[in-house]
Amino acid sequence: MPGAPQAERWTTAARRYIGARQALDTIETAAIMGQGGAAPR
Repeated sequence: MPGAPQAERWTTAARRYIGARQALDTIETAAIMGQGGAAPR
């Protein structure tokens, strides 16, 4: 199918972006809730 390689690269990048956003949401939620260890020095 024409354009399939570009679509696959775009989909892979979109999934990576979604994973990164979910990780940031987890980190931010933990910070707001006061969970986790002390900040590294």
